[in-house]
Amino acid sequence: MVKEFLRKVKNQFPQSEFKFFNMTKESLLIKYRSQWPVSFEQEIYCSLPKIWEIISKPGHLEQFHPYCKKNEAIKWPGTGSQDLLTYRNGNIYKRDIVEWVDNESFSLIIGEVGKPKSFVKWEFKDNRKKIKVKITVYPHLLLNWNKFSSYLPYKYYIKPKLRIYLKAVLCGLKSYAEYGVKVQRNMATRHSWFS
Repeated sequence: MVKEFLRKVKNQFPQSEFKFFNMTKESLLIKYRSQWPVSFEQEIYCSLPKIWEIISKPGHLEQFHPYCKKNEAIKWPGTGSQDLLTYRNGNIYKRDIVEWVDNESFSLIIGEVGKPKSFVKWEFKDNRKKIKVKITVYPHLLLNWNKFSSYLPYKYYIKPKLRIYLKAVLCGLKSYAEYGVKVQRNMATRHSWFS
């Protein structure tokens, strides 16, 4: 689907504009991927089409995200999609999908409007009876720090906080995909950033 999208874009724009589009996308990814990532992976016992059907629905976070109060789709699904995620603490984050590969992965930029953004990648691997779902976050919190001075805050504060968050999100997805149980507010531990 991404290749088809890029082919359509290439045909609609002059070659110079298409090169600019590719350079902008690549520089965006390089900017975020140079940061310390935080990942969490969860095995879910269901089919890949079922997981992808859940993810592809507008407002899908309301079904399984324990810190989500509201998830309003502006445009969904696919590359170029956007939605608003209202956390339980009232903060509103905008998600911009920058990459969407059906049944494989999607990547997004997330953050409060007008504030720094983080890069997030969701990956789905089919192992016959189960799916491995992995979320990797490249947080904006240390984006302007050098690697040396950012290591301790990353290791002892940001990484533990984000791993708790990612585990709660993926456990909610597991519960919803395997048993059809919509996540409840008290299903995850309180989180100082999002609750």
